[in-house]
Amino acid sequence: MKHCRHPTNRLSRSGIARLLLAGLLGLSPLSAKGSDWQGLYSVHAIEAAKYESEFTTLASLGMNTVVMNIGLDESNLDPNYPGWVQFYNSAIRHNLNLIAILWDPSKDQSVWNWTGTQFQIDAKQYPTDPGAHFLAWLHQDPARIAHTVAVYTFHEPFNPQNGNAQRSVLQNQTLWKQVHALYPDVKLYGESISHVHGCENGCADYVGIGVFSFASCNGKPLYSAVDVVPARQGVDFSTGLCQTSAAEVIQRARAMLDAMYTWSHGAPPAPDGTFTKFLPLIQTFVAPLPEVSRMPSAAEMRQWAEQIVLAGKDRELGMGWYPWGQVASSYTSWLSKDRFDTTGADRWSTVKRLARSLRKRR
Repeated sequence: MKHCRHPTNRLSRSGIARLLLAGLLGLSPLSAKGSDWQGLYSVHAIEAAKYESEFTTLASLGMNTVVMNIGLDESNLDPNYPGWVQFYNSAIRHNLNLIAILWDPSKDQSVWNWTGTQFQIDAKQYPTDPGAHFLAWLHQDPARIAHTVAVYTFHEPFNPQNGNAQRSVLQNQTLWKQVHALYPDVKLYGESISHVHGCENGCADYVGIGVFSFASCNGKPLYSAVDVVPARQGVDFSTGLCQTSAAEVIQRARAMLDAMYTWSHGAPPAPDGTFTKFLPLIQTFVAPLPEVSRMPSAAEMRQWAEQIVLAGKDRELGMGWYPWGQVASSYTSWLSKDRFDTTGADRWSTVKRLARSLRKRR
């Protein structure tokens, strides 16, 4: 899967961006009532051929959710290419929940097939469709549903760089309505969706938002800061590179999450009356992009989790480390491979220490 990068159109002053957004929304991020927090503590991606040992490790670190591609096969006894049966049986044994991605390489997108008016999600109507088959298979065993946080919708459906893998607002809304009508117990999860008009709510129940802050500038470990700004299609993200103040970057990351929460709650709810719940994804990878050009230290991981996520937990679903495994071939570092930071501190130990606070339901 591709790296979900932020656009890099920059404003000279982040304060201007925040003032513009405040005027656009006319709301306070504290205006909604109740808490969205569910104690979801996740990672993205495992090495499929080592799923059993990967799940063992993640469970030992206190994770409770894995966002992963489970493929298109119901069962496959080839250990290098497991299917749904193998992944789910192992996840259930380890008491891990899944956000299931059904990735179709032929589409460079998730599996959902569009007829022109609807998606093929009903196995009675489309018995050979892999997406429809998966949803029906999921409901053959209550344990599978109990260990499914959500099913993945689309990857960056509004990104022009995705070509034929783009999906319209109508298609996103239609998939949500169809799945909820046929399977009310299934939630949908997506990324890079809720910033567009019409998808603030009712396109995905849960949305991951990248908190990608760690940059190397002329060999120095600095930061990237992201602000939410008005855009023609809704709102967008503006990235400032080579920031020197961790405290300012933390504050702006918290403001970004608050702005997206406010954006959702300032729009009409989904047809079932709900609002999108957000999952902050803390960067634990290096890619050949200036804004994500170094790994965080173990100390920074703890600081970001405590001062960004836990500081505003009522407005989030939980937190994820993005990623555990190599989700893109261009990634040169990721959490499962790069356990120790440059000082020798153990990033995995930080993940485990934070689990107690992050897994609490309230």
